[in-house]
Amino acid sequence: MQAQSNSCPLERYWTSPINIGGLDRASVATLFADDLFDLLQPTLATANDPEAAFQLHRKAGLMAYGNLHDVVECRAAALSGFLRQAAMAVDQVRPASESGNPVTFHCLSGDSHNGGKRPLAVNIGKEKWVLKFADPRPYQLLGDVLGELSRGIGTDLVPPKIIADRNHNWCFAPFLESAVEHSHQVESFMFALGALTAVAYCLRMVDLHLENLFVFEGKPIIIDPECILYNFSQEEPQSPLLSTGLLSHNPNLSALRGGDLSKQKIDQIGLYERPDGVLDYRKPALDFHNRLRISDGRLADPSEHRQSLFDGFASAYEWFMGNPDLVTDILIFRVPGDFRIRYLVRKTRLYIATIHMLNLPVSYRYEDWRDSLFARFRHAGHFPERTSEGLVRAELKDMEARDVPYFWVNADELLIRHRSGAKQRLSCLRTARDQAIEDIRSLSRSDLEKQKMVLRDFLDADLIAPVNDI
Repeated sequence: MQAQSNSCPLERYWTSPINIGGLDRASVATLFADDLFDLLQPTLATANDPEAAFQLHRKAGLMAYGNLHDVVECRAAALSGFLRQAAMAVDQVRPASESGNPVTFHCLSGDSHNGGKRPLAVNIGKEKWVLKFADPRPYQLLGDVLGELSRGIGTDLVPPKIIADRNHNWCFAPFLESAVEHSHQVESFMFALGALTAVAYCLRMVDLHLENLFVFEGKPIIIDPECILYNFSQEEPQSPLLSTGLLSHNPNLSALRGGDLSKQKIDQIGLYERPDGVLDYRKPALDFHNRLRISDGRLADPSEHRQSLFDGFASAYEWFMGNPDLVTDILIFRVPGDFRIRYLVRKTRLYIATIHMLNLPVSYRYEDWRDSLFARFRHAGHFPERTSEGLVRAELKDMEARDVPYFWVNADELLIRHRSGAKQRLSCLRTARDQAIEDIRSLSRSDLEKQKMVLRDFLDADLIAPVNDI
């Protein structure tokens, strides 16, 4: 790697952070330092390893950061734009009495999308919120349905209220403090969890993985419903219930039964430096918050409380069967034509691994390494039957900017969209909104019995299977 400069391009961002009106300077500096360190970590590790650096020097001369200067500059510009948008969002919700106080914040574990955007935990006065740059209407749709369902079956499933942008670009949700949830009300919790599982099935939700279910004040809460009304295939999936993520083909990775790290170690995709100084792509997962902890300290396993889980599932499913007009009215009200449903083109861990590989120091031109890596990426697995050239180019552009690609489908269209425009037509016969209404009206008792069998088989599955990542 031919050097343009021996100085690290990160330095000026931690010594002289960009001033963004309304935001705490130290918080801004930390975000810049953490994000750019992730980008530069492989080069920094190599530069500080004499043996590895010597092998690289023999081919490329003095070890430095020349190839990454442009990447870092572009990334810093994207982060600046993101934080300015965050500051504007904060200004719209904080009280006038707090307008003169810089807002402190920190990043949460969510992936970076669309120019460095990721969830932020924001302190506004004495309150703490999570700011997400996503369409708030999926949250409002789920909240409305859960409100009616709670009244119908006598169980509190209502999620915390959000503050939504009138242009549907962001929302604030109350920050749910991580805490060990000890409870003696295990059976009522399992009933609620079963009901929430039926909601996920009836509303065709997916991607409800370990980090998208949260136990708060003794009840289960879905914290990311962006993949709601996920009806994008001409063929019925083999088991839509197993596709929710609450259930999964691997129960250790499901939000319903997974996340007990005392029984099953789980790795996450993410670059980190091991104690021996070697960079690794897998790191041990930290605690999850998708499981209720009972009074003796153990995590409550739904398989040991299956009757309550089945009862909750059946009660919620029967409520949907008995109230198709009410649910349809909610759908019509909350799901206008431009309602955005996140579309999953590939597995997130594939994007993240590719981004990490882009950051590796190489002994030849960065552009050659990038092009060879992208050539291999084009042949990687994807969920649509085909991927258009325009869609793939959007993926590559996002990853080169160090973002996880983000796509969505509007509720009344059959198009996969990206912030740069429409990328590919779907092969579905109906729009997501029309299909959702049909799904609600076609729920039946025979299907309920079928899904209970799927749930029973899932609860019977062995939890000792090996797990590689989430």
